[in-house]
Amino acid sequence: MKILKILFLSTLSFVYAKTNIVLIPMNGILIPIVIAEEREVFSEDITNMITRNNEIRREVFTGAEIKWNIAIEASAQVHADYLAQNNLFTHSGTSYGENLYASGAEASFVDAVNAWYREKAEYNTNTKTCNTGKTCGHYTQLIWKDTLEVGCAKSSSASWKTIVVCQYNPPGNYIGQTAF
Repeated sequence: MKILKILFLSTLSFVYAKTNIVLIPMNGILIPIVIAEEREVFSEDITNMITRNNEIRREVFTGAEIKWNIAIEASAQVHADYLAQNNLFTHSGTSYGENLYASGAEASFVDAVNAWYREKAEYNTNTKTCNTGKTCGHYTQLIWKDTLEVGCAKSSSASWKTIVVCQYNPPGNYIGQTAF
């Protein structure tokens, strides 16, 4: 692999990084993405999101903290842009776990995490499942003990001022397994 030095511009921050190209499967096709291997600067939005996600995880278990992965961020950006361009709100079908959030106003990654965190009220800690007829899968992805990496991205569409896609590796929410 040839290593190039470039100024990497994402929707989140400017960074000086080493890059390579990865192919991300999306809706049946492979999308080539130039990604950075090393990032020197994270935006405040990313830092705050990681901090908040790890605070939530520490409420239920002590273990490895989740870390940002820029290759996953690139995958999330492809899907966020796809949703915006096609005015859709559907999951990507990648091998990552995925939480989606949309708002009619400007929103941060922390706003999305806090919305998913509110599903905690629908999670039954005794049975380790969602309460009957309720949704809590976004919350359980936040706290899934085996998930170690996340990447998020934003876009906007005719319907939504902010679309947030966060993808998680390894994914969570396996039937028959518990979050922590």
